[in-house]
Amino acid sequence: MLLKRLRTKDIAALFLFIAVFVLISLLVNYYNSELKVSGFLILYAKKEPSSLKKVIINDSEILVEIAQTPKERAKGLSGRQNLPQNRGMLFIFERPDRYSFWMKETLIPLDFLWIAHNKIVEATQNVQPQNFQPSKTLTPAQAADKVLELNAGTIERLNIKVGDMIKF
Repeated sequence: MLLKRLRTKDIAALFLFIAVFVLISLLVNYYNSELKVSGFLILYAKKEPSSLKKVIINDSEILVEIAQTPKERAKGLSGRQNLPQNRGMLFIFERPDRYSFWMKETLIPLDFLWIAHNKIVEATQNVQPQNFQPSKTLTPAQAADKVLELNAGTIERLNIKVGDMIKF
């Protein structure tokens, strides 16, 4: 009887351990993943960043991450191995100025759109990260209140020009 009771307790403890493990896994992955159940398998799919917003330039839609805080602005796209096509990062500032950008730990070449009052005032194409290391900055000639970083070649591919309007 005691042996049978121990086995039942061991089995219950094992099931409790598994339940706690699954619960902790779900909580840890909640912010970075979306739970999908397929049969008996639990799959995790990476969520898109929650800050993705739509930007329209010349009838082309671009999904952008918003860099609003000083920490987000300082990090930018550094450390990224790639950036999907028609995606970018939008930097929003309180007032127009000649904001400088650096390419610290940036791995991908970028195009920059300098925007003032939703109008492109300057475009910088095909900026190679290795040309801006170490501590070199990229500064526009025109004041801007927003800067949009895109994959290098996007300005040419979408025929974006100074004077084009951007819709948010």
